[in-house]
Amino acid sequence: MRITPLLYCKASLVIAIILVSGCALFVDLFRSVELSENRHFPRQPAFSIQPNGRYENAGLDFNAVYYRSHESRGRPTGVVYTTYNYWRFWPNGCAMIKFGPELPRREEAEDFTRAYVGYYQVSNSEIVIQLYVPYCDVWRYGTIYGHVESNSITIAHETIRHIEMTVREVYLKHPLGNLRRQPDW
Repeated sequence: MRITPLLYCKASLVIAIILVSGCALFVDLFRSVELSENRHFPRQPAFSIQPNGRYENAGLDFNAVYYRSHESRGRPTGVVYTTYNYWRFWPNGCAMIKFGPELPRREEAEDFTRAYVGYYQVSNSEIVIQLYVPYCDVWRYGTIYGHVESNSITIAHETIRHIEMTVREVYLKHPLGNLRRQPDW
């Protein structure tokens, strides 16, 4: 790579900011706010999706989670294990996704520990979800596009940092009774 005067100037400016302000302050400017239960939320939220009303008639079951299971092969042992990803939605437009080693029960759905949180919108059974997630050791916004059906949600594609990924993931509805805990983001 050829070092141009402009690149040299930019690098010098970054180094000067670090030296003048101190490394801790510089790093802190880019960190997220850590919520309880080891969740992260942007210090200055810039979600492109904002809840725009209530979604009681959006076709989602707010007393259920939507899950998918998948098998992975551990390294170096080669042992196959099953993990579960599951979504939870609220009528106010909040959403979260969590991961676990078994099909979630009510207790897991009410526990927000290590959940990725954000917002969703539904229009004509098309759902768009935006979460704050780690990507290459930096927290960023990821956007998921899908379709709500009577007993499932089908995810069609995702984007993060202008990279689009085509996927086909089906999350099945798993009713859990009366879920009470409300989001705090």
